[in-house]
Amino acid sequence: MSDFARIMLDAMAEKPSYSTKNIHEIACKMKDKIPLDTITECVLKEMFCENTGTHPLDSGGAFGRGWQRSNALKDLDWMQAKRLIHEVEDGYLKIQKNAYLFLCDHLSYDIEMDKRFHEFCELPENQKEGYYYLMKDFITWKNDFEYLWGANTYNGDSILNRVLQFEVFECNNFDYIIIQIHNGADVRGGYSTPHVFVFNEEEFVCDLDNVHANCPDGHKKVKTVQRDLNGNIVISRSFHCSAYTDDGNHWYADNGSLFEVLDDKVVCPLCKKEIEFE
Repeated sequence: MSDFARIMLDAMAEKPSYSTKNIHEIACKMKDKIPLDTITECVLKEMFCENTGTHPLDSGGAFGRGWQRSNALKDLDWMQAKRLIHEVEDGYLKIQKNAYLFLCDHLSYDIEMDKRFHEFCELPENQKEGYYYLMKDFITWKNDFEYLWGANTYNGDSILNRVLQFEVFECNNFDYIIIQIHNGADVRGGYSTPHVFVFNEEEFVCDLDNVHANCPDGHKKVKTVQRDLNGNIVISRSFHCSAYTDDGNHWYADNGSLFEVLDDKVVCPLCKKEIEFE
């Protein structure tokens, strides 16, 4: 297909459909019937699948946008997906965290706070404003909220397989996050309707980019007996692979050795067993 034909198809494609802005109403009806963890999982899945539309300049093609890829998998059980995806390409290890499962692990949907946020967005003076501005305006609008920080993970060393955009605030000693999922192709646009969750800020930040690589044999020592140049016996002890990264690119030994990349496998340098990531 030519670029011109693709652009014309995109121009005629679906427009944004922000179908999740009233999801708190559904959650409120279901909160006494199903666990909050399940509600959180459902809300997040809807956010990942939310149609944020197409645009001729957002060159995602037919299935290149985040919401298109997510909808192609919507009927699957996302809780059974791999938490970490790693592959070796040209001798280089690429590793990513499943953003959906990461958020399920760290966030808990707050129905009442989300309702307050969307009621704020529906005020007459706010209806023409974009969510990017309203997220922060909502926090500064109330005196009992303390703004903490905000970020777009595209601008950092995130190893999540989806870009997140969020603002963090505190209220009554609880940490809250208003978060959007990037569902487009071009990172400058195509973000889902934001929703509010309560979370542990410190754990969220610590786990955002951290991955550990360990040999299945754990921290066992390997004793090696050799002789030096004078013929004396030298006993050395080495550890199986135990390493970590805080950005997905740089790895550091953690009471053990680093791994080796062999062809399409990542192995322990001592026993050559495949490395386990977590």
